[in-house]
Amino acid sequence: MSYYQKKTPILFLIFNRPDITEKVFNEIRKAKPRKLFLAADGPKENNVNDQKLCYLTRKIVKKVDWKCQVFTNFKDKNLGCKLAISSAIDWFFKSVDYGIILEDDCFPNQSFFWFCQELLEKYQDNKRVMQISGNNFLFNQKEIKTSYYFSKINDIWGWATWKRAWKAYDLKMTDFLWYKQQKYIYKYLKNKKIANWLMSYFEEAYQDRNSTKGIWSSQWSYAMAKHNGLTIVPKTNLVENIGIGEKATHSGKSFSLYTKAQKGEIDQLVHPKKVIVDEQADRLRFNIICQTDPRLKKGYHKNQLIKKIINKFRFLKK
Repeated sequence: MSYYQKKTPILFLIFNRPDITEKVFNEIRKAKPRKLFLAADGPKENNVNDQKLCYLTRKIVKKVDWKCQVFTNFKDKNLGCKLAISSAIDWFFKSVDYGIILEDDCFPNQSFFWFCQELLEKYQDNKRVMQISGNNFLFNQKEIKTSYYFSKINDIWGWATWKRAWKAYDLKMTDFLWYKQQKYIYKYLKNKKIANWLMSYFEEAYQDRNSTKGIWSSQWSYAMAKHNGLTIVPKTNLVENIGIGEKATHSGKSFSLYTKAQKGEIDQLVHPKKVIVDEQADRLRFNIICQTDPRLKKGYHKNQLIKKIINKFRFLKK
């Protein structure tokens, strides 16, 4: 690994957190990408503080002091996480064939950029491989003898993909009912607990398909599942989430476990002999998910049902 200028395009997704944005931007500066795409959601309506923070955040990422083509997509109005991120990735892949995607709280080391660049090229024509992750959340439960393994669980706190893979993304999940009826998730995942957990996210995303609120990543996981896609997972964690608990999507106490996943380095690549899922690693990863995801805790689904009934009652009263 070296600190030569990286040729892989980078999409940097920002919003209203100048402090953490600056930390991540400084790592991007070290990588010196030849093409940098900057996408920012707009400030929330009638929120003066948000307007100020968005302005300060955008000011930071304009400080490109290396030879680089810079493209910007700064929104005037707030779209929310779901539309802002998915539309920014759409915009990114109108111009590039592959690239790295970083949100403002995903703090990488330099190994991450090199790791993604090498593997984006190696697996460019392998349609089964749909994502390269910068995350490893096994917490040393298993020794990975190669530089990475293949997984069906796709963490997205710092990742990379190809235009050919992103083409499968459908925000509306138009064929989900057919997919559910055919029970294809159980062909994709042999472990029923993991399959049912993932399907709970698909169900939620499909129910919210006509709403501007919600998340974008479940639809990406669905695209991968539908196409029997795989994620490359590094043998050590390469990206740290520095935004947990601070105006973050994942702000619950359970997610704080991920802040303990220290970053490591990968200096050379030792490739797996076959493109095949490491099912043991996926089971161990799911053990961590069971400790961190609130919906896997007892009583979650009952409480969610009660909330939906209450919200429906409130709506009828209006």
